[in-house]
Amino acid sequence: MELNPRPPLSVVVSAYLPRGVEAATVLAFKLRAFVREVFLVINSDEAHRPVKLREEAVTIVVRPNVGMNIGAWAYGASLSNRKNHLLCLQDECSLHDSSFAQTYSDLLEDPTIGLVGESLNPKWDMTWAEISQSPLNYVVSGPTPRKRVDMYLDQMGAWGIDPGQSGRHLRALVWGFNRTVVDEFAKIQLGVTKEQCIASEIAVSKLVQNNLGLKVLQSSQRPFKYFGHSEWENHGLSKKQIHR
Repeated sequence: MELNPRPPLSVVVSAYLPRGVEAATVLAFKLRAFVREVFLVINSDEAHRPVKLREEAVTIVVRPNVGMNIGAWAYGASLSNRKNHLLCLQDECSLHDSSFAQTYSDLLEDPTIGLVGESLNPKWDMTWAEISQSPLNYVVSGPTPRKRVDMYLDQMGAWGIDPGQSGRHLRALVWGFNRTVVDEFAKIQLGVTKEQCIASEIAVSKLVQNNLGLKVLQSSQRPFKYFGHSEWENHGLSKKQIHR
């Protein structure tokens, strides 16, 4: 028996094989020191079915690249221990504060909280009508070009998810799920195109809040308190400027 039992938290780290898996592997093994179990799920354009590469301290799985990061997380969720809460991270994340495991577990032990993350998206915290009139509502190319908001709302409707009145959602960078939500997340409808995957990102917050009636929260008043992300400024308002 552990003298200081780790919080009841499973972790899934997603990676994309063509981009490399070194960072994801380092992150996965680092997080294993703080939680009950860790899955590293690697999306591959060449994989035809999921294959487990190892089942030791960290379980490593390669799977077809369907649904991008959310697809990898949903697959990891299907493997996880349902007695645990679930924490999902992209491989671009970095650990800022080792108290993350206790904090996320404490928040998720509240039965009214379904989803916790590092960064609510402030640009989308408007009514759908307001977003429709903003530059965010660009035309999505395809066989039938459509405005972005119309596409997202129709997609969520087709998935049986209530979009509510606003676009408020947690960015799909770090997501922590209450154990009661994990089964619903594991069977989430996955996007195929980039825009469908963005619709999925928004849909998960809406599923938890509107369909399941649970709270969707940022883990701290300050974005990215426990985990940072290589693309995002820590204030959460904009992406980092890449100097070439």
